[in-house]
Amino acid sequence: MKGYLKVAALVAGSALMVGCSSNSVKNLVDSYINSSDAANIKSQLLAALTAKIKGTAPKAKVEAFCADGNYTMVHTVKNGANKNAFTLRVPKNVPCRLVMTTNENNASTILVTKVDVNGSKQVKVSDTLNLGNVNLPVKQAPGANSYDANNDHLTDSAYRVDVNASSAILAQNASNKFDADHDGEVDLLQDKNTDGSIDMLDDYNGNGKPDALEDRNGNGKPDIEDDTNKDGIPDMMQDKNHDGKPDIVADTNSDGIPDALQDSNDNGVPDTMDGGSTNPNDNGNGNDIGNNDNGNNTSNEGTR
Repeated sequence: MKGYLKVAALVAGSALMVGCSSNSVKNLVDSYINSSDAANIKSQLLAALTAKIKGTAPKAKVEAFCADGNYTMVHTVKNGANKNAFTLRVPKNVPCRLVMTTNENNASTILVTKVDVNGSKQVKVSDTLNLGNVNLPVKQAPGANSYDANNDHLTDSAYRVDVNASSAILAQNASNKFDADHDGEVDLLQDKNTDGSIDMLDDYNGNGKPDALEDRNGNGKPDIEDDTNKDGIPDMMQDKNHDGKPDIVADTNSDGIPDALQDSNDNGVPDTMDGGSTNPNDNGNGNDIGNNDNGNNTSNEGTR
């Protein structure tokens, strides 16, 4: 029952966001809780709350940074016709910035491409937006024909897709929770810390995964989605010192580690996610893991 209540709470909180009737959503939630056909009701909820962006592209990761703080991602899947298809779910009627990444497993040739729709940086979708075939550049290439002259792994120009105007609402100037400095572009797609690579690809712990896409606090979603103070702005996009840079790249003590990723107790979880604990045996979930404690408050010394 706890899982159903969680779904109900999430849906109730999303009703205004997607512009659908709260009564219709409530009815679906009630049906989901009480129905034996939960899978069918779940699909109806998904349809009520989200829209689809689909198309084909070279092998790629497809992402959306949405104005309400939602982040969503899929990988293309081979569809048997020498193309890779994708269907990305986004919040319905919410402006989103689309991004596609090719060669993501090669640090030297990875290439991130912003996708503009009909010339707009952001797009709102109410049902389904078909981008057709997005013929992205596949990898970073040196020389006169380079797509990335400054080698920051972001194409110098956005890829433009033109679609039927009735299938998308352009939202060029809409504010976005992932744009802390309000300069009109998602902060992670810029090099705010001037390390030569866009911030979305930064990997300060050197484990081969971008820090923003890890799940260090173990809550089942990428850290980029976390909003611990529930203000609608993702934690990593907060600009608490108002220096025009999101906290993920701010480094007030100049130790080379962004403030948002500081881990003073060396437990693998940033202080911002484990309450700033200085206890090295704190696993970030409120449990001490000592020599005689497995994290579930059960002794390893046997039954006494």
